Parts: sequence; C-alpha cells; structure tokens
Amino acid sequence: MQPHGFEMPPDAQARPIFIIVMIACAIFFVFLFLALMVVGTICSWKIFRKAGYSGAAGLLFLLSLILWPAGEIVVLLMLAFGKWPVLQELNRLKESQKQLQNQPRQ
Repeated sequence: MQPHGFEMPPDAQARPIFIIVMIACAIFFVFLFLALMVVGTICSWKIFRKAGYSGAAGLLFLLSLILWPAGEIVVLLMLAFGKWPVLQELNRLKESQKQLQNQPRQ
C-alpha cells in the first residue's frame, strides 16, 4: 500500500522491468554488432591477403559499415576489377616458364 491511499496504476509496476529489458537488449545488440564487425574485418583481411593485397585493405570492411552502401561498392569494385597482385605474380611465373621452355637445350 502506498501512503495516503495512493495506489500505483497496474502498468506502472511493469515499467521498470520494461526499461531493464530494453537496456539489456540494447547492450546485447551493441556487443553483437561489435563482434560481427571484428569477425567481418578478420575475414576481409584474409580475403585481401589471399588476393595479394595488403591485409590492411581489409579495414575497408569497416568503411563499408560506416558508409553503407558506398563503402561496399568500393570494396566490391576493388576486388572485381582491380589487378590482383597474386595473379600478376602468377602471370610473371608463367611467362618465365615459357621462356625457359623455349630456350634450346644444350
């Protein structure tokens, strides 16, 4: 009982619980978002490394999260139309192998 005959409305007792649940959900989703950012950055780092770029180019993933969709377009264009260093190295090796095969044997 409240003093002086004042009674709280029935929904007033549920408000603090609702606020606590909302804060807990917000904290959960902030941590989930941060975890996904870390995992996405690590994955993009590895993709760029395998393509022959510097792994730091994987940090462009963070740009894609901040400047969506412009950041994603930059990353996709870079991977789709850029000259991958690993493929350039492969082409150099193939050319040197062809030159070795074309040389007369002694």
